[in-house]
Amino acid sequence: MNLSQMMLMMQIIKKYWAYILLVFALTFLGYQKFIKQENAIEVKAFKVQNGWGYDVYRNNKVYIHQTIIPAIEGRKEFVSQEQAIIIGNLVAKKLNQGKGGGLPQITVEELDSLKITK
Repeated sequence: MNLSQMMLMMQIIKKYWAYILLVFALTFLGYQKFIKQENAIEVKAFKVQNGWGYDVYRNNKVYIHQTIIPAIEGRKEFVSQEQAIIIGNLVAKKLNQGKGGGLPQITVEELDSLKITK
C-alpha cells in the first residue's frame, strides 16, 4: 500500500468513522444476542402427584425432566414449587458452566446447603 492509498483510506475512515463504529457495534450486539438465544436455558416448576418437579429447557425444548429430588434414596418429590425452582436453577447454572461434559449432578451436600426438604 503506497502513501497516497493510505491517505485516501484515512480520509474515508475519518469521514465515515461513525458509520463504521455503528456497523461494528450492531454486528457485535447481534452476535451476542444470537449466542444467548442459542444457549437459552429456562427452568419451570410443575405440579406432580404429591409435590413438585421441574423442567430445564434448552433452546425452548425440554432438556431435563425431573419429577423427584435428585441425589437422595427413594422417590421423594419437592415439597414446594420454590424448592423445585431452586434446584432447577442450580442445574441450569451447572449446564451454563459446562463442567463435567454430561448432565449436571446434584449432591446431598448441595441439597442440605440450600435447605431442601428431603
